Amino acid sequence: MKYVVPVIFVGFFVVTFGMGIWSTVARNRAARRMATRAGLNPQDAAATAMYAPAGLDATYLVAATRPGYAAGSAAPAGSKSVEDRLRELDHLKAEGLLSADEYAAQHKAIVSSV
Repeated sequence: MKYVVPVIFVGFFVVTFGMGIWSTVARNRAARRMATRAGLNPQDAAATAMYAPAGLDATYLVAATRPGYAAGSAAPAGSKSVEDRLRELDHLKAEGLLSADEYAAQHKAIVSSV
């Protein structure tokens, strides 16, 4: 019974330490992901996120104000030409990954974006 308090303290310490590590990794990954999408240097963004008090906020603001930044895409918006997008669409249809209806809808969306 006399070891209950130290065991609880050690357990609390381990959980707190684990949460700190998880938080650091999450901030680093978020900063790198935002920087990559915006065409920035991911290492600089990760360093800013870790060492500046509002580093992750700063990384987000810089990334979001870059031309062509799209929060949900892996590449900047507009990075592919219409011809490249149509070729990719044709390739997906030839591979059987798109139905005729999906192909028609995507083709119409690409052509109407011109």
